[in-house]
Amino acid sequence: MKVCTQVERQRSEALACPNRGRCPLTFLCGARLDDDKYLLPSFTDVEVGEMVWTDLAARPRVLVVRSGLFVSKVYGNDDVMIPMSLYGQGVVIGIPDVYVPYGASDFYFLTALVPTRLCALDAGFVKDLMARLTIDEAQQLNGCLTLNCNTGMYGQALTLAHRRAREKVVSVLLRLSNQLSRQIGFEGVLPVAQEDIAFLAGVERPTVSRELKKLVREGLIDLGYRHVRLLPPLHEAYGHLIETRLRLYDLRDSDVSW
Repeated sequence: MKVCTQVERQRSEALACPNRGRCPLTFLCGARLDDDKYLLPSFTDVEVGEMVWTDLAARPRVLVVRSGLFVSKVYGNDDVMIPMSLYGQGVVIGIPDVYVPYGASDFYFLTALVPTRLCALDAGFVKDLMARLTIDEAQQLNGCLTLNCNTGMYGQALTLAHRRAREKVVSVLLRLSNQLSRQIGFEGVLPVAQEDIAFLAGVERPTVSRELKKLVREGLIDLGYRHVRLLPPLHEAYGHLIETRLRLYDLRDSDVSW
């Protein structure tokens, strides 16, 4: 296949991506850099439990969560890991590194909760295209990027703020469902381990097991191995929680014109 033909095919695939309406970098992906160059993604698949960051390449990359789910972790006092945020579809990772040299750190981690696919974009090309934006476009882009990242962090803070283990566990389940429901093909099953729920909820693993069994007896969820299905009564009972209504970027609901 000729190089020009392959590039055109890749660009056509990028422009036809079913996730474009939920990706803040929609207007950059597939954009022309010069006469014979376009900003095109490569794909990286990350398995459950694997870690990823933008500095794991010879040339810096900007990463976009195409599907799946990450949890960001940070080491606190006494080497205790703390959950910081959920990163789902449409979250962009590495934009600050485009402008500020990033030093690899062993204090922060991104770990896949479920099989996850990333779009990797060359950071230098992203920077070149962002430099061509108008002030209004740059402000809108920054708002979209910030919305998704802050939604994940705010939701995690709300989960940990609950006093009872029941609300903490339910909060995690609803947040996971909200993130995964944006993805094509999601059928309502959370393919996560109870250890992951315990980590995000800030409670012990036996406590999570006990609370999940209670939810099953009350007809609020179905439970299996790495399988939690949320049933309508759960949403009816806990739909009032703030974290169930947090917004994520969606081009179809905005007035952004790019």
